[in-house]
Amino acid sequence: MKLKLVLSATASALVALVLVCAPAFQANAKPVNVKTLYKIETKNAETKKSKTANVGFSIILTKAGTKVHPQAPFRCSVTPSKGAKADKSKLGHDDKKVAKDKKSVAVAVGVKSDKAGNHTVTLNCSFFVCTKDICARTTEKVVAKATVK
Repeated sequence: MKLKLVLSATASALVALVLVCAPAFQANAKPVNVKTLYKIETKNAETKKSKTANVGFSIILTKAGTKVHPQAPFRCSVTPSKGAKADKSKLGHDDKKVAKDKKSVAVAVGVKSDKAGNHTVTLNCSFFVCTKDICARTTEKVVAKATVK
């Protein structure tokens, strides 16, 4: 009897992540604080009533050879403040843009409001930052501002 093994997309991604990141888990590897490999820059915006403004953040990679892993899970939940509406409630790989020099990754979401004032969008994100030695999951909570005039 032949047995056929079928993996879901999630299981396949997990297997790929383990194979790609396995060298990072060597017994002799020095512990690294993943937060020292990047910094976050918030992108705020201004707009008029009922017009969309793109707010978000950039992950600025501060060490040569560092990357936001392109296949590992990348997720952001989007929560706008009362009176504002975001284009999406969740962001993923399709919503990020890697710079041509690969030194930063930008994430943005459209937000609009019929009410003038300062509105916020909270982005709770989880992603993997990797070097040739490590690949580690990290989380960030970013609050971007949309000023509606």
